[in-house]
Amino acid sequence: MRKPALLARRLSGWLMMRTGWIGLLGLLILALPKALGLPARTLASHPEPGFSPTAALTLGGHESEIRLKTWQKNYPGLHVIALQAPDRWTQRAGLRPDMRSIADYLLAKQGFDPAKVPRILLEKVYGWHTIRALGAWLELEPNRASRLVVVVDPVHLLRLQMAASRLLEPGTRGRLRFDTLNHADLTPGTWWRSRSGWKDLATGWFAGLYALLAGEGDEPAQFDPLDASGKGLNWQPVNEGFPKP
Repeated sequence: MRKPALLARRLSGWLMMRTGWIGLLGLLILALPKALGLPARTLASHPEPGFSPTAALTLGGHESEIRLKTWQKNYPGLHVIALQAPDRWTQRAGLRPDMRSIADYLLAKQGFDPAKVPRILLEKVYGWHTIRALGAWLELEPNRASRLVVVVDPVHLLRLQMAASRLLEPGTRGRLRFDTLNHADLTPGTWWRSRSGWKDLATGWFAGLYALLAGEGDEPAQFDPLDASGKGLNWQPVNEGFPKP
């Protein structure tokens, strides 16, 4: 009688172990899509439903003007503002027009009335200085009640979040939100399927890690309209007018 009982116990234990492994495998299969999506979710940010912005700007990115117009549609009283690069770039190159004229042209081309768009003047054009300028704008007396949403490309999100957490006071930081644009190759469900998805993910993570470890450092300008020879790139010479939008 002992042998059948012993065999039954062993068989029951074997079945329970196998059932446990099968169950664990099933859980892993079900959890895999969500796990694979986690890296891409770190490069996505959107204001929470209770956040009602009073102003919005874009730091560039594909179809960013469409996102700005969506914010305007959802919040009719929202003001679009813009960043303006230093005039010394065009002055050094001997080019016309000044950076405000260039900004006016680009805003009009995107469907905004330049006369109704306030400007934040920048001394340098890179992430940390931009965040510092946005913080200063939020602290100006007329803007102390403002809540600002910044439309950004996902690959810049972690770097800008790191800069905001280090440079801005908690009260100011609480009135700033980032809204990332959509990337077809950087969605939680597809990013690992394309080379572009891997590249964008690595770029965003590396930029965030560098900001964490190096801080502001000597971060170079992201854009300069002069090449190594000192010649202007893509702008109108002094003796030529600027095209109308």
